[in-house]
Amino acid sequence: MKSNDAPKTGDLVDFYTNSWVMDRDEYRSRNPGLVLASKLGRHEILWSNGTRSIEHKAYLRTVDKRIGD
Repeated sequence: MKSNDAPKTGDLVDFYTNSWVMDRDEYRSRNPGLVLASKLGRHEILWSNGTRSIEHKAYLRTVDKRIGD
């Protein structure tokens, strides 16, 4: 995903951040997620563990982008 591209409804995404402030293990354990809805850079995600959350596009990357990282 390019920096100006936002995930679209139906995309498979991972929560992604380099910030040490975030509890990254908690987020990684629920990856991947499915984008259910998008509005103004915020996306409703259904995570693989069954939970839902609203995330800003800056913290999401499409699953195909993690291959080769």
